[in-house]
Amino acid sequence: FKCYRREVVEALPMYGEMHRMVPSLASIEGFRTAEIPVQHHARRFGTSKYGVKRFLRGFCDMWTVYFIKNFRERPMHFLGGTAASLFAAGGVLWTLSIFGSFPAALTMSLAVSGPVLVAAAILLVMMGFTAELDVNRRFSESHPLPVTEKIGMTRGAFPAEKPGYFEAVERQMANPPRSESGRKPRALVADDDKITRSILAGCLRQGGWEVDEAENCDGALKAIDPETDVAFLDVYMPGGNGLSLIPDVMKRGRDVQVVMVSSEDDIRAGVKAIKNGAFEYLCKPCNPAEVLSTARRAVNSRTEEVRKKLEAA
Repeated sequence: FKCYRREVVEALPMYGEMHRMVPSLASIEGFRTAEIPVQHHARRFGTSKYGVKRFLRGFCDMWTVYFIKNFRERPMHFLGGTAASLFAAGGVLWTLSIFGSFPAALTMSLAVSGPVLVAAAILLVMMGFTAELDVNRRFSESHPLPVTEKIGMTRGAFPAEKPGYFEAVERQMANPPRSESGRKPRALVADDDKITRSILAGCLRQGGWEVDEAENCDGALKAIDPETDVAFLDVYMPGGNGLSLIPDVMKRGRDVQVVMVSSEDDIRAGVKAIKNGAFEYLCKPCNPAEVLSTARRAVNSRTEEVRKKLEAA
């Protein structure tokens, strides 16, 4: 028996016979699943409708879910790997048909099979490029180019998002937080986009923070140290991604709080970040009040954690 919360049902797209794969689809989207033993009685009337045909359809759906889970955002890795295997096999068969000494029938089969496999590999590569274009277009639409640097982060530059918005920013800048040692808090901003990185760093510096910047994963690991209070990591950076960087950052920093920065539609990355130990995630484009408020909450949370550790010791 399967039971779901309403938000799970509303979040998952149902088509075909994917209703059998709901637990797997829910897990991909970041929902938790659990199994509870129940008493289930044997069938008393009728016969099972589950036969070979339904088993084969479920088997195909299983592979579909596997592909969606592992290659939804990198289809070329799957199609390209398969194409490379076919190309290698086709090249071997083609070579054997030319230089091998086989009966005429076998030589003809090899001569036909080799080019067919090579052609199939080329078609798979073209399909991979097409799929990658679709993924790139989807992510490009969800990564709007920030324009705040051009219009300036000053009063009247932003639309009136909420009453008292700029007053809240000014209050946070006028009262910068302090770490548990009383020093100015320190933040790391790691983002390969120069504009986004400068906006985040500028907000924090105006709020009284010391800020280190990095444009890739290697730079972020070099910049992090035990004095870093909060690390703002972009989800996608050269040399890796912020999600895989979380464990290393938390290991090098001393109780550092990690804040992921992702695109507005990339909620799955935010869910994975929280599951991997991130404190919070922000959606681009980020506004100053949101950045400063999140950083302040992260420092307060870190201070509270340090206090609890000292009390426990």
